[in-house]
Amino acid sequence: MFETDEKKERIKQLIAEGRIKEAFDLAGITEADFLFFMGNYASEEENHEMAENLFSQVLEIEPDNAAAWYNKGRALACLDRFDEAVSCYDEALKRDPEDSDAWLNKGIALQNIGKHTEALSCFRIVLKATPEDGEAWYCKGVSLSLLGRHERAFQCYNTATKVDPHHADAWYTKGTILASLEEYKKALSCFDKALSENPYYVDTWYNKGVILSRLKKYEEAIACYDTLLTINPDDVDTWYNKGVALQGLKKDEEAITCYDRAVTINPDDAGAWYRKGKAFHNLKKYKEAVHCYDHVLKIDPYHKEAQDNKMAALRSLRKK
Repeated sequence: MFETDEKKERIKQLIAEGRIKEAFDLAGITEADFLFFMGNYASEEENHEMAENLFSQVLEIEPDNAAAWYNKGRALACLDRFDEAVSCYDEALKRDPEDSDAWLNKGIALQNIGKHTEALSCFRIVLKATPEDGEAWYCKGVSLSLLGRHERAFQCYNTATKVDPHHADAWYTKGTILASLEEYKKALSCFDKALSENPYYVDTWYNKGVILSRLKKYEEAIACYDTLLTINPDDVDTWYNKGVALQGLKKDEEAITCYDRAVTINPDDAGAWYRKGKAFHNLKKYKEAVHCYDHVLKIDPYHKEAQDNKMAALRSLRKK
């Protein structure tokens, strides 16, 4: 459409500056093509409402423009308007029934409205045409999982990682399944591969830390939680789990610091108050421990462990 990347960037700059007439003249294209270009530009800038509006204008001029129907569908999906997105993908597929991207994105939109059987039909069409499509294998696995067909889902995730070794989501999901089967070594390998593709994959760091703690590799677990906290310093569960790992190393004072952060972020976190109480208990700081157990019992009056440990701490105080 445009002779050079330099010209394309100049047009984008003019649009950003609101000099639409100059941009249109520089492009030297039809109104529909220009609106299409602007729609793509809005999508790149993640202005999905504007993108949807622009592709709608294209379709008023060229109602059989399959690419405009497809791009409008993507904009609507980004706005969580999945039913409308499906309708747009259907219009695109009427005009170009072999468009694998439209079939794939229709399937993803159907997933988002809980129509997993219909979504599977879309993914099968994609995979028949392009059997090496890792995203389609991954998405098929997601729908199968949500339909309770877990063994077949795992096979899909496995295939996804074979045909696309860079698919972080497939590696992560495969790892979570292996972890649920207590195949921790294999799960950790999957998580490491996911992180090599996406070092900011929060859920992967978290679950890797959980597994390492279960294996009593507390220092490695803490390293995972520390990395996670550089990404999201206000994650209550991470502060809690870091505290648990520190207690595994008998570092109760450092653990208390973590639980302090957790209850500062969420004062109603009974688990963090309880573990903080246990840490004080271990340090023979019984008054502080009772204070923490009281917090637990305000949140959960039937917390048996807190009740028992409070009584034990009070007995220890009376002996002093």
